[in-house]
Amino acid sequence: MSIKTILLLSAAFVCSVFFTTTAAPTADAEEGPASAAAAHNTKWYTIQVGSSREEQDAAKQVAILNTHGLAAMSSYEAVEGKGMWHRVYVGRFRTVKEAEAVASRLKADGIISGYWIKDLKDPDAMPVSSETDKVEQTIAEKDEPPAQDIPLPSEKPAEPQSIPEDQVKAPPLQIPVQSESTDLIVPSEGNVTSPTQETLNQTTTPELKHEDEKLFSIALKFGSVYFQSLDEFTISGPTINYYFEKEYLTAAIAPSFRLNKSFSLEGSLEKMLNAEFDFSYVTLGPRFRLTASNSKAHFNLSPYIRGALAWGNMSWDDAPGSFDTGLGWELGTGLDVITIRSNMKLGLETSYRSIKFGYNIPSGQGVTSSQSKIDFSGFSFNGFLNYSF
Repeated sequence: MSIKTILLLSAAFVCSVFFTTTAAPTADAEEGPASAAAAHNTKWYTIQVGSSREEQDAAKQVAILNTHGLAAMSSYEAVEGKGMWHRVYVGRFRTVKEAEAVASRLKADGIISGYWIKDLKDPDAMPVSSETDKVEQTIAEKDEPPAQDIPLPSEKPAEPQSIPEDQVKAPPLQIPVQSESTDLIVPSEGNVTSPTQETLNQTTTPELKHEDEKLFSIALKFGSVYFQSLDEFTISGPTINYYFEKEYLTAAIAPSFRLNKSFSLEGSLEKMLNAEFDFSYVTLGPRFRLTASNSKAHFNLSPYIRGALAWGNMSWDDAPGSFDTGLGWELGTGLDVITIRSNMKLGLETSYRSIKFGYNIPSGQGVTSSQSKIDFSGFSFNGFLNYSF
């Protein structure tokens, strides 16, 4: 074989080796992105375990779930017709069966109180939950029926409660779920059953608790009263004449009992402070609140109107004769102005009271009066401190 032939064969061998080694990575490079895209396009599922308007509440729920070894996160999302909410999710799963098994186990252990199985829009946003293997292993050991036979819960979870900071790492705690949406994801695979329309219609969503829902409250009132016709009544004696001023200071204590969201039954015991005579009122009647009071607003204008029956008593040892008790009525309005705490408020109130007392002239003492009745009808103006419990 000639040297020329040997050189040609060597060159052909080197070229074949070169093209073979450079073509293989190209094929792999083309195959890699396709596989990654296929994995990314795989449908994933997640478990929604809570929602809250407050970011702090959602963060506490996520922290508690993390203490149980769960991959949890919160997402700030728009809910149609209800604004923005912080939703709390746990894990990402390839099948509804896998997500349902984890969710059922967490609920059975008391870690969550309710859940929804939902499509995960961004698979890269949530890691795979470490709880998955634990649940699947437990199911295999107990030889339980497959998870697809477990129906989705038909009841809506309860509303969220505020969790103190010192309980964030204290397992296990139930994480209440606030039902801000009814868009339950109905799984399309397996034998997972969905709630019937009749069951959904029977589901009731509890209302948020409010400080006005406390049954009892008590108010301390201080102010003044103006009796426009009081100076028309005078008592004339043999040596001295008696007359009354028009304006006095008053103080009152007013307990109330809530009948429903708007109506309360309110009583009051009121006494005049700077009078030379002993004078007091007792009132009882309904109060109607026009708007709900907001516990989170510092300035909180929440008006109300009230009416009452009024019973009054008066005695004056220095004056001759005696006075009868009187029965009248009262009509007033007021509003909460400043919220000190959720159950403590400052407010203003004004009212008009119509009430008169009969005067009994002593006989044989030369005493006369300008009128047979003394008119204590007039306007009152008060500031109050209200405490609910």
